[in-house]
Amino acid sequence: MEDLNELDELIQGNTAEEKLQSAKEIITGMEKDIFKLRAELKRNENSMKKLQEAVSASAQNQNNTSSAFLLPSEFKKSWEILIMENILDLFTPFLSSQIDFVILSQTLVKQIISYVDKEINCKVSAFLSLLGLNESNSDKIRKYSLKMFQDNYLTAFPCPPASKIANIFLGIVSRNVYNKAKALVETSDFENFVNNMHKLSVHMLLNDPPLDVKIPQEIEYIKIIKPDDYYYIDGFPVGNPEAILVLPCVMKGNHIYAGTKPSVLVLPEDFNKNPSPIINKKSMIEEQRSADPCVRHQSSLILNKYSEDLDSYPPLQRRKEDFTKKDCLLCKINSPCAYCSKVTLLALAKRIPNSANQRHIARVQSNSLVESPAKGKYITNALSRRLSEAAKKMDKKTFIKNKHIDKEACKVM
Repeated sequence: MEDLNELDELIQGNTAEEKLQSAKEIITGMEKDIFKLRAELKRNENSMKKLQEAVSASAQNQNNTSSAFLLPSEFKKSWEILIMENILDLFTPFLSSQIDFVILSQTLVKQIISYVDKEINCKVSAFLSLLGLNESNSDKIRKYSLKMFQDNYLTAFPCPPASKIANIFLGIVSRNVYNKAKALVETSDFENFVNNMHKLSVHMLLNDPPLDVKIPQEIEYIKIIKPDDYYYIDGFPVGNPEAILVLPCVMKGNHIYAGTKPSVLVLPEDFNKNPSPIINKKSMIEEQRSADPCVRHQSSLILNKYSEDLDSYPPLQRRKEDFTKKDCLLCKINSPCAYCSKVTLLALAKRIPNSANQRHIARVQSNSLVESPAKGKYITNALSRRLSEAAKKMDKKTFIKNKHIDKEACKVM
């Protein structure tokens, strides 16, 4: 009853219509107040969530407070210098070929990060050996030694000679750009890039949790919608241009670290995505079908030169000169070499169909001559097919015969 009396006091008006209108206004005002309270509650919940994340991050980063270790702001500044200056200075000769630029820069970055990771694993393995522990304890040892690694990372993980990274880099680049790449590794810009990237890689892998640059497996094209979201190595974003991704941003788990951005090259309007300037896969496949085992292996390396765990042991070097010896079929009938035998069989199989339209004469036991064009054509086709099959089998048998010398050659087959 008291609530109803209070409600009657709030409602103003002499007539029923005026009281109804007053009640509607009161209800509308209360709904607005409820909406404001809900919005404020949502803001408070978000604030509490951010505080919880900050507390969790401070707990995770308690090992990242070394005085010698880079702060996030210092890392971001060094990363921007690497992206905006060092990469551009080093790979300037490839600016006209954007795909070459991207592949080479990504390959070099991946190799340096991989090299640093191997260095850290070697240090951890040394600790395990010293303590007499097995590999199952490597994660624990790495966690316990993390603070010590951070305090002494400049002495524990010195930058390797640029020539060492250069040899690794040149060992996996395409033969189409090998000469240009070889000229790059001999410059001071290459040494400067290796030094800076090595230092950043040590910071990334010793961070708790580790930082990561998730380089895509294939070329990635981006439509620029928000220009402020990218680093531009070359070109200016006019309108909504298309760009090619060089390096993605540095990630800490599922979050962007220290406000880093993806780096891109703005593409010209007449840019052709296909075929790739660095290699034409269709022509390479045709080449593999006709090449010897060594060439096929080298071609497969070029097609997959940016993938990991490549086979670094090519098959036996077998060239045409190895077959054209003095003891070939042209010299000794009883000891033909594989190359001459194959060529002879294929040539014979090629010539026989040309005589299919002629009149074929077969000699029978009675020494009489029988003319049989249809039967001769059938014999010709069968003989041609058998000769071709024999040539293929001879090529395969000759190749398998060397498997005790070169097992990898058999894998190529």
